[in-house]
Formats: sequence, structure tokens, C-alpha cells
Amino acid sequence: MESNIEVRSNLMIDDADHKLQYRYLPGDFVKLIYPELTDVRTYEGTLTQEQVIELRQYIVCIRCRRPCAGTCG
Repeated sequence: MESNIEVRSNLMIDDADHKLQYRYLPGDFVKLIYPELTDVRTYEGTLTQEQVIELRQYIVCIRCRRPCAGTCG
């Protein structure tokens, strides 16, 4: 049986090599914990592509005033 579900660990390693712990958090949660990382001028280079996608899903659209992820246009 095939599916598009992927299992990922939710454990973080806390040592010198893994200090960038925000890389293991979902994008919408990073916005709450590290608001300085979610500025539109910095998050493209700071967050992973998956985190950026998750973050954009919750940004309120200026056109429809809902978190539509750009699907209203």
C-alpha cells in the first residue's frame, strides 16, 4: 500500500553541531517562538523551504483578509 504520508521524528539533538534548533520546528511555530526569524526580508535564507511553506499558509492576505496562502487571486 502506498501513501503520501511521511513519518518524521520530533526529537532534537542538543549539541554544538545542532544549535540551530529552529530548523526542526514547523514554520508557523517558529513565528511564535522566534519572531525575528520570520521577517519577510530574512526568512527565505534562514528557514527551510518546508518551514516557509508552512509559514505562508498562516499569513493573512491583504486582498481577502484571510490566511489563504495566495489562492484567492
